[in-house]
Amino acid sequence: MIQLRIGQLWEREPLGIPLDSVGIQVEGVELLPGASEEHLTSTVPALVEAVHALVVSGQRQAQVSLSVAHLELLLARVEDDITLEVVRLARPALRLRAPLALEAEALAQAVVGAARTFHERLRELLPELAKAPELRRMGRQLEALSGSRRKAAAPRAPRTGPTLNVPPAELPGFTVTLEDSEGRLSTWRKGGKTPLATLLVQGTLSFCVGEASAPLWSAPGIPYLQVLELVREAEDLQRAMDLGEPRFELGGASKPLLIYTASDRRLTVGDAGGAVEIDARELARAMFTVGQDLVVRVVERYPSQASNPYLRELSIRCVAGLAQLRKATPEAEMRPPAAATSDASGERPASAARPSLAVASDADAAPTPVIPDGDAQDLSQLRAVRFESRFRWSSDTAEPPLHLLVRDEGPLLVAPHRLVQLDHEGRETAVIEGEHGVAALEDGRALVADGPYVQLRRPGEDSARWFQSHDALPLGPELWSLERKLLTLSEGRTLLAYDAVTGRELWRMAIPKTVRVHTAVHGELVVLTTDSGVLLGLNAADGQRRFQLRSRMGFPGPAQFHDDAMLVTLHDGSESAVVVADTASGSVAWMKEGLGLQQPTVPATDGTRVFLAGRRNGEARVVALAGGEEVFNRAVPLGAAPYSLRPYRDGVIAMSADGIAVRLDAAGTLLWRAGSPGEPQPRPLAPLLHRGLVVLPGRTVRVIESEGGRLLGELSTGAPLVDFALSRDLELYLLDEEGGLSCHQLLSHLSLLESAAEG
Repeated sequence: MIQLRIGQLWEREPLGIPLDSVGIQVEGVELLPGASEEHLTSTVPALVEAVHALVVSGQRQAQVSLSVAHLELLLARVEDDITLEVVRLARPALRLRAPLALEAEALAQAVVGAARTFHERLRELLPELAKAPELRRMGRQLEALSGSRRKAAAPRAPRTGPTLNVPPAELPGFTVTLEDSEGRLSTWRKGGKTPLATLLVQGTLSFCVGEASAPLWSAPGIPYLQVLELVREAEDLQRAMDLGEPRFELGGASKPLLIYTASDRRLTVGDAGGAVEIDARELARAMFTVGQDLVVRVVERYPSQASNPYLRELSIRCVAGLAQLRKATPEAEMRPPAAATSDASGERPASAARPSLAVASDADAAPTPVIPDGDAQDLSQLRAVRFESRFRWSSDTAEPPLHLLVRDEGPLLVAPHRLVQLDHEGRETAVIEGEHGVAALEDGRALVADGPYVQLRRPGEDSARWFQSHDALPLGPELWSLERKLLTLSEGRTLLAYDAVTGRELWRMAIPKTVRVHTAVHGELVVLTTDSGVLLGLNAADGQRRFQLRSRMGFPGPAQFHDDAMLVTLHDGSESAVVVADTASGSVAWMKEGLGLQQPTVPATDGTRVFLAGRRNGEARVVALAGGEEVFNRAVPLGAAPYSLRPYRDGVIAMSADGIAVRLDAAGTLLWRAGSPGEPQPRPLAPLLHRGLVVLPGRTVRVIESEGGRLLGELSTGAPLVDFALSRDLELYLLDEEGGLSCHQLLSHLSLLESAAEG
């Protein structure tokens, strides 16, 4: 009997996003041990989607991630059965359950029964949460699973992969043998749904001392998981070296397989048996090297595996570890052998002895150094960027945050009726709610419309700075600060101004026949642009009009400013134009029509040129203008619109909604292209620039070298982003459309060796 068990959502208080257990029992045996704190609103739809893909759509494989328990459930269709594998990626990484064949229809019925009950109870208790897109999609998939529509999976052609041997780069070292009897490695294709399953190949990991001698230690298993754990232990060994620990144990959850002692630099098998003398850094280097060599050999034999995210993550960790070892290697060890000196007896002097496990100086770099601020460090030496996860926070309401603000105290999350302050560990330190809306600034000030009052609040303060009577007009979530004034929008159409000290409403402006108003602030000037073709320049002090422009085309975004110039885009669906005007008088300096761009961006300028991007005749184009004349108008290899622009040097970086970015110089020459098509973002997010690094948002966040376009690191987010930010301390905050905020520290691995030492 197959039974899908889902935790009792309705017994949990207070109600919010469900966090409870999920499991699959077969004849009373639990297949998902430890999955007791999963987010059911994401896990259950993912499981239903996987079974629907296998049973109804006829796909061959599917993968479900249980992120809290660090479990991966791998499903595969084999004729009338579905095989299940369970892999734990937490430490130690191992396969908990070998492939187990279940009847496809029996599994489908179990999933339908439990998921339908869960869905009904969710709609009863949390109706707003049940309207989420993924839960509505789950309802449709349950209906399809309950029906008779079925599609058989295409038969798989029998294949057997060759044996792959990864010898050690030097001895002593680790060797890997892969026995791909099922031909798994060859089944991965870019964009596939089950990257992990293709790496679960049987084999052997061994530690070899000499070419002719038997391995000191050997263990059968799944080499990818064995090597992943070995690389993690190499990182632990690096920390042990920094702390000067005298003993370090490798491998084995309960009993160590290899034991390293620093005093005599001996590596032994268990508590007895064979032994070999090896330096701590040589051991760590061998552990990182076997991981990198495994990736190289697999990609050489199967080039499609180069896009496998699990292999790429392993490679990044290995490259980072080796770079850190090179950076922390003492001067004596970095010298070439010929440079070593000897005394009259032929022995090495004490100063040239190999270093022990302990690190003598506190000046050595930390194992994972943060990218430094300031201009002293040349980031052209950057080899790789690593994303170290700090925390993951999820909203406990049906109204996810829409905006993200970064403060020294931690991130500030703004939802239409709620403001949440987090600390640097992801803990909620303050929550402010407003019945009629909340708007916030980066300094923590929040305008809150609650009941018959509007208040000015700060997170962590018990009382309001001021409060005034209010007519229950919805406010926020955007807020602008001027000298002694606060401005916010109501329902995206009406602009209201308040005295920042007393809270008195100074003025409000509503433009008739308008659906959407865009606001931009420049000094004491407030510029409103509307979809109905009205541009208003207002005095921030009293709301009086300085100037007004009208056009037959609408304004798709806010005005942009550069010195005393105001730049706006006009668009009517098939035609577009750019206008540059004086900010003081509103008089038009020049206008360029006839661009023919669909979905144009707001203008971007480097001070001498104005850049615009959009689509024309089915292709992406970037236009550069100067004085109303075209400098260039060229097609660029971008994906889906809308686009975003970021001026850089004498050119521009353009990015599409699906994660592809290009850099053009002042003449329109394509300097580099980065990224690959993914799922479009729900709203356009412009790249972030930080001293030569470009951070590209998307389902896969990428860090790019700005000059050459070289990929330095990437991170899969799992969900489209609605906002993202980078703090001064290089903390990257990612806010997804499901209301989850993840924080990752950007860590660098720098090449700091002198050229002579590398020789």
